[in-house]
Amino acid sequence: MLTINGKEVEFREGATVLEVARDNGIYIPSLCAHKELFPFGACRLCLVKIEHMRGFPPACTTPAAEGMKVITEDTELHNLRKNVLELILSEHPNSCLMCDQKELCAKYYICPPKSGRATGCTFCPARDRCELRKVTEYLGLKEIRIPFKYKDLPMEREDPFFDRDYNLCILCGRCVRVCQEVRGIGAIAFTKRGHDTKIGTAFGKSYLDGGCRFCGACVDVCPTGALSARGSKWHGLPEREVTTTCALCSVGCRLKLEAKWEKVMAARPDEEGPANHGQACVKGRFCIPALVNDAERLKYPLIRKEGRLVPAGWEEAAELVAKRLGRYSPKEVGFVASPFLTNEAAYLLQKFARIGTGTNNIDIASAFSGPVIDAHVRCLGVGAGTGTIEDIESAEWIIILGADILTSHPVLTVSINKARRQGATVCLIGPENDIILRMVDNLFPVQPAAYLPLLSGILKVLVDKDAFDKDFVSSRCNGFESLKRSLLSIDLEEIIEPCGLSVDRVEELVSQILKSKRGCILYGSKILESSNPQQVISLLFNILLLRGSHLGLIPLRIAGNEQGAGDMGALPNFLPGYRDFSDKDAVSELEGAWSAKLPTEPGVSYSEMIRAASKGTLKALYITSGWIPDKTHLSQVDFIVLHGIYPSPLFEIADVVFPSVAFTEENGTITSLERRVQCIAAAVRPVGMALPDWKIICLIAEKMKLAGFAFTSAEEVFDEICRVNSLISGHGIWSLIPSAKFALTPLEELTWKESDIISKEISLYPLYYRGIDITEKVHDLKLVYERVLGG
Repeated sequence: MLTINGKEVEFREGATVLEVARDNGIYIPSLCAHKELFPFGACRLCLVKIEHMRGFPPACTTPAAEGMKVITEDTELHNLRKNVLELILSEHPNSCLMCDQKELCAKYYICPPKSGRATGCTFCPARDRCELRKVTEYLGLKEIRIPFKYKDLPMEREDPFFDRDYNLCILCGRCVRVCQEVRGIGAIAFTKRGHDTKIGTAFGKSYLDGGCRFCGACVDVCPTGALSARGSKWHGLPEREVTTTCALCSVGCRLKLEAKWEKVMAARPDEEGPANHGQACVKGRFCIPALVNDAERLKYPLIRKEGRLVPAGWEEAAELVAKRLGRYSPKEVGFVASPFLTNEAAYLLQKFARIGTGTNNIDIASAFSGPVIDAHVRCLGVGAGTGTIEDIESAEWIIILGADILTSHPVLTVSINKARRQGATVCLIGPENDIILRMVDNLFPVQPAAYLPLLSGILKVLVDKDAFDKDFVSSRCNGFESLKRSLLSIDLEEIIEPCGLSVDRVEELVSQILKSKRGCILYGSKILESSNPQQVISLLFNILLLRGSHLGLIPLRIAGNEQGAGDMGALPNFLPGYRDFSDKDAVSELEGAWSAKLPTEPGVSYSEMIRAASKGTLKALYITSGWIPDKTHLSQVDFIVLHGIYPSPLFEIADVVFPSVAFTEENGTITSLERRVQCIAAAVRPVGMALPDWKIICLIAEKMKLAGFAFTSAEEVFDEICRVNSLISGHGIWSLIPSAKFALTPLEELTWKESDIISKEISLYPLYYRGIDITEKVHDLKLVYERVLGG
């Protein structure tokens, strides 16, 4: 316990006086402190009195101690803080702060008037969020005795997404520290000295050339208007703010969407988000308004008449689809599930395919999904990873394989950086990248063809040196002897030499793995360029098992709900919950719940459907993802139904087009790469006549007179999911079903042949949403991707 202003309060070990005060609702003014940053002590506004301490220690850098007696507010401290604030405001435009008419301005100037420069609060885009203004009002500062000196620095607008007016900067250092400490990039720093000190990049480069990733973290922590998001700076306060989950990638960042005039005006990361903790990436932070507000959004159903698509009503379009689908045999119909569908839509799509058309020809439109699910089901029983973001942060060693994580999943680098600060060793197996080199400890620059030989070498060293957890392997694993025999014939030097590595380098990597059982392996879509992606995944799982745990394997899925679509059963060979068709009890249980007979012959995969369509054996295709590798493959298809939010190349061959909503316009759930089921919430009304995908499916099912589709809300659909899918019981991370024993996979024949599978036919580009290249809608993102991210 310690005492603050005469009140005894509890505190957690390692907390500062400022943190203890805030935890107990006691306000101490501060402009440089932030809960995600290390104590800095720059602004000197949080000075307090502590019994038996000399002077006025800053609360933000003083550790709390047992029995400490703290005074946070008295006349002496108040006057001292006012003096400090006067010094800060002597270099910050302050006329509005002192103006006796400021209350009238606040009343009548609802939005800040647009101006080239902010010379006062009325002209500042951060007026309603300014922390400096809040501190000034708290201290009751009425005048400044020190002459004001305007810095007269040029406005910096040449870079994408946000503007910089360093005339408003108070040099709190938050932006510099969040870039270095939290994001691990270090693109900006303090430059020059004294009155000329400012924030900038090395050698005065632009942010594009200086390594900035445009995540917006600096904008979010800025306490003034020095940094402002260009797309939303002049809109003023939103009419409403809605908390939702970003669906643009699989991390599952929680965002706060700001809406006004039935448009999404801005997106900000939620500080309480379980996956992102107040962080975001360039897509989630800056691209959502431009992506969902574009004038080209589909607004009404379209049907093909006399060779061209014409507007139609929902009833007419749904009736046409119901009538046409009824003409084809189960083998002639295929369903393509977008990895951006909500769980509710993916569940109803596979239910409709199986009940309405009698087919299991349904799969996720993802090249990465198939190998991941197949390998994980074989190893674990479910098509999901075994690690969470919390596992990354607490890991003592991390391996990243086959992924440009800074491009595909940039928010995860925050967790990786946090683990490094706590002593974890990070190893990257993949291509060299100047920026990512700052974030890893060991780089193994091998090509995808070398993944299998390298992983085989790691396993051989672990087994030959008896450097594995014998108790765990004997009690929890099957197949160790088969694995050991498969490793006997391997000559370590022979298989490692073509990798461009020495045996010492492999043993160095193994030594990092031997540090602890608490390891984490993240792998990405580059494994599709190896000769056997499933084998790569199995060997990665072997490494974790030999070290004594099945936890920590994380596939870096690309799309927002790739995991959830698989969980819901939008797969050709599995029912919801990854139950096999050979499981008669599972089939019987689902038939009872759906009151329908189910097909039990496995269907064909996404790539097989595309090939069947090109041969003319697939007659009807229902596509909820607007992207297909080459529309010429589909010229032989008799009937094509398309869900979309924008026109796409498939318009040329689609027979019916349904306008879907974006994730900002519907309620439902999606599942992240760590198996976390999270809500998405509608911030604005749908565009035109657009409907959620699940409603479109229900409407067609109604026209086909199918029972079990009379849902009125996404919540009702989710309730059914929880009843029939044993994995899903509600929101949060669903639990893995522990296997009695895990299977260690023996090595197969090692080849150096690069993959010729669907990775060359199907895009793995991480900047797509519902079949649309986001860079086509957000020009600034194209600049960032081409210049910084290496697109």
